[in-house]
Amino acid sequence: MTKADIRDTLRHHVRPVLLGNTAEAHRLASRLFRRFGVISLICGKPRLRDLFDAASQTLRLPQNACERLCVEALLELARANDELVLLLIPCSDEAKEITRRNKIALERCYMLSDADTLFTSSVLADTEQRLRARKPHSVT
Repeated sequence: MTKADIRDTLRHHVRPVLLGNTAEAHRLASRLFRRFGVISLICGKPRLRDLFDAASQTLRLPQNACERLCVEALLELARANDELVLLLIPCSDEAKEITRRNKIALERCYMLSDADTLFTSSVLADTEQRLRARKPHSVT
């Protein structure tokens, strides 16, 4: 698969879901947008800067709610977007803990990754394999 094919595939079939509305999440969304043309979904408390970020959209998670409600919101998001490969990337210490504690439930719907390993070829290869398994006729 060429870089152009990977970029096209990711742009149309993959949705990064960044858990935690942090500066790191916005930097990662910007990097993904520049490199692959994908718009990330940042989950967390909306902030003013979200209005001006073309590389991402913001999804408000239940504020000051228990962890279970946040996980349920993520699972509902996955059910609503079952045609996409969803990459869940925690972007704060709290998000990493939530992801670690709920790994089994989240792995059913998301590919779990982190900002450090996201751009390695193995993550892209795993994404390509998952796309082929879901939609063999749409990935060449």
